[in-house]
Amino acid sequence: MTMWPELPKDVQAVVRSWPSAAQSHFYTLRDILWGVAAADPAIGHLSEALRWGEPSFLTKQSGSGTTLRISWSAKHPDDIGIYVICRTDMLEQVRSLYPDSFRYVGTRGAMLSLNSDIPEDAVAFCGQRAFTYHLSG
Repeated sequence: MTMWPELPKDVQAVVRSWPSAAQSHFYTLRDILWGVAAADPAIGHLSEALRWGEPSFLTKQSGSGTTLRISWSAKHPDDIGIYVICRTDMLEQVRSLYPDSFRYVGTRGAMLSLNSDIPEDAVAFCGQRAFTYHLSG
């Protein structure tokens, strides 16, 4: 795993409250998303913060994208979700290329089973779309 900036303390506290499988998936997802940002100079440095009480990735430095959240919930203890803004077609674009990589929830949620491997290409595409959202139109 590549070394990225330390998580803000409030984000760490939320992630530490999750079961170990959800924590492990979170850190793998985080690594993929930071890798996406590092590979594209237009995205720049990511910021991490809590939004709606959930770990979130923002492109504050460049303003190139929209917020991407990762969440685990006791209501769905076997899944971790990636959430994007619901007023876009971002997840439709992801679904068209990766129809079986996630369990899609409406226009904003892409759920991953904690019992399965993470579809790295699909997650990277999701991050790329979110982090360059304002550049594409």
